[in-house]
Amino acid sequence: MKTLYFITGTSSGIGNALTNHILSTEQDILVEGISRTQTIHHGNYKHHTFDLSKIDELIGFFGKLDLEKRIKSKIEKVVLINNAGTLGQVGHVGKIPSQDIVKTMNINTIAPFVLMNEFLHTFDNQTFGNIEKVIINISSGAGKRPIDGWSVYCASKAGLNLFAEVVKEEEKILNQNTQIFNISVGVVDTNMQGEIRKTTQNEFSSVEYFKELKDNNQLASPEFVAEKIYSIIEKPQNFEDIWQKLQ
Repeated sequence: MKTLYFITGTSSGIGNALTNHILSTEQDILVEGISRTQTIHHGNYKHHTFDLSKIDELIGFFGKLDLEKRIKSKIEKVVLINNAGTLGQVGHVGKIPSQDIVKTMNINTIAPFVLMNEFLHTFDNQTFGNIEKVIINISSGAGKRPIDGWSVYCASKAGLNLFAEVVKEEEKILNQNTQIFNISVGVVDTNMQGEIRKTTQNEFSSVEYFKELKDNNQLASPEFVAEKIYSIIEKPQNFEDIWQKLQ
């Protein structure tokens, strides 16, 4: 195979659309999906059932796949896409369950941290040579500003953004042929948006704005976003132009 993909959250939304787009566009590839349920069945797709809130199960994930024997002589590029995410329980701090804080941070922040660490450890230069590596983190504008009711979600995305920026600098120093992108995809018509619209103004003061976006057909489709993300994978040098079109 030419390219090996690892994508989290493939059961629905952007992850599902992106996986299907890749499978319909490329031939010489394998997509390894990571999510709680399997909704994709394809000869070039392999599913791994994981609950990303259970971090311990991710430790050593890539090592369990016996990748060196399977692909060392064939692979040209490996891609990790940290797409899975959760809004968590919307509400003001002091009125949300503490266990939900832990779960949201695990899924949105700690799981991507662990996967990036395991990914770069597995595909280092000593084992796989100077193989091309791409890491894409699906982020949010919420990681750059405070939004009432979304404290944990905002913080989780901010943490993911900064962690990845540090990794990017480290990879430059190590000359590891790695490109890392944090992509704020804007407002997309996914299950998360449905959750947002179900909240009350006491929990989230801007809920009416998001209801209007849906009513006015102003939400981007997962398929549109998937095509743009794929364009970044194919032509990372055009990241800035593609990113602007996602806003």
